Amino acid sequence: MPLSPPSRLSLRRIFLAVSFAGVLLMPIHSATAADAATVHPELWPQGHSPLPPDPALEARVSALLAKMSVEDKVGQMIQADIKSVTPDDVRHYRLGSILAGGNSKPNGQRTATAVQWQQLSDAFYRASMDISGGRLAIPVLFGIDAVHGHNNLVGSTLFPQNVGLGATRDPQLIHAIGEVTARELRASGINWTFAPTLTVPQDGRWGRAYEGYSQNPALVAQYAGAVVAGLEGKLGTPQYLDADHVIATAKHFVGDGGTRDGKDQGDAEISEAMLRDVHAAGYAPAIKAGVQVVMVSFSSWNGVTMAGRDRFPGLPGSTGQAGDPDAAAGIPGSTGPGADEPDSAAAEEEEEERLEIYGDSSYGSGEARAAYRDAGHDTVIKPGPLRPAVPGGFTIDDFTVDEQAGTVTCPAGQVRPMSKTRTVTFGAVCAGCPLRELCTTAKHGRSMTIHPHEDLLRAARAQARTDDFKKAYPTRAAIERIISWTATQNGRRIRLRYLGTAKNNAWLHTRCAAINLRTLLRHGLTRRDGAWTLA
Repeated sequence: MPLSPPSRLSLRRIFLAVSFAGVLLMPIHSATAADAATVHPELWPQGHSPLPPDPALEARVSALLAKMSVEDKVGQMIQADIKSVTPDDVRHYRLGSILAGGNSKPNGQRTATAVQWQQLSDAFYRASMDISGGRLAIPVLFGIDAVHGHNNLVGSTLFPQNVGLGATRDPQLIHAIGEVTARELRASGINWTFAPTLTVPQDGRWGRAYEGYSQNPALVAQYAGAVVAGLEGKLGTPQYLDADHVIATAKHFVGDGGTRDGKDQGDAEISEAMLRDVHAAGYAPAIKAGVQVVMVSFSSWNGVTMAGRDRFPGLPGSTGQAGDPDAAAGIPGSTGPGADEPDSAAAEEEEEERLEIYGDSSYGSGEARAAYRDAGHDTVIKPGPLRPAVPGGFTIDDFTVDEQAGTVTCPAGQVRPMSKTRTVTFGAVCAGCPLRELCTTAKHGRSMTIHPHEDLLRAARAQARTDDFKKAYPTRAAIERIISWTATQNGRRIRLRYLGTAKNNAWLHTRCAAINLRTLLRHGLTRRDGAWTLA
């Protein structure tokens, strides 16, 4: 059974003696870091704004800039959180935009209504349009994270997380979700969303992997244009950025889903080709659809922070970049969480619930690992042994399983489809194959059934070959002995008193406390003058 220490820890280790629900989070893809973080623009697709030039608009912007003081221009570049800024601040400092980040709500109310959001938005708007004292009237922008619906508004439509939407393989549905989200945002007075998230997660251990539609860059690229068109309206039509649509933000440019070991805000140690072809796949379609903002990533690429770069290929000069460059660059004193970061208290609580689960192969089935993954936990669980069909021959790891294509490729390069029951038959292609003696002794050729969670089992076997696993796994035995001793009385093993992990876990904690107290009493623990002392 799991045993966890009662003290507060950011990551608790759970050692298994019986079944326990948790999650295996293992890398889906691992890439070698490039030698340098040098960008070669000529190798990237060139992004160009699809909007036609508007001389009248450009003249208006130039006229405004000519009238603005340095202070006005600095104010326009600042985005302040509604938790810390007031309409008077917008009026005085001429702030260009505000955001509702983390758990920021109107007047701190966690269940603020649409009317309260509208009232707050109107107050900021009126402040930005105040021309008293010679001020310039520049409408303030109001941004918020509405990644899978307007989830900050009570009564709004909440859609599945992006990973769930990706599983639908339905761009039209994603377009419709964008339209609904835009309408509900505008109904609450908000004109800008920090969405879509175009990350292409390659390591399930990344705590924000669920924000990506898929690890498949082709699907992300397919969704990018659809969701942008839903949020902003179709480019070239009267509906584009009308009163029923909002400004969209393509984020996080670029490589946030490719960091080493899935570390949040970490370093993507990958080649430029991988960065371009996988992680940047969604940006060109988003720009083509008319996305108005590209948010810089909080991560790095081969040691250089994305926020520390002044230019990157593929983005037209007219496309802005939003984000918290100080926080992304790790500058002390930067405020957080920003528009795109979770509330710090909530993040701490979420991190504390993360478990590291230890166990032998009895607890490493595909179904168990899927349960661990779905519960959000890390695992150090020994995988079961591979049994080749021919002693010393090929194992399942020597076959390539393509889940999306529904095919399996054998070591000889032969490709066969999986049936609905996940059975693969190579049959006649095995005849005369030079590798047959290492693959099968069956008269009619090799056949196999692919486990529904083969990806998790394969990832676990890869994990077991790493030095980190080999160092960590042996500690399981020592902890199991402690658990065994704890469940022993007068030299005899005590049967578990309850059914269910939670009750037995609480019982073991209480028993540990009692054993510790008994030990202290044996060492002379006494209470004198209102204080505990050891003799």
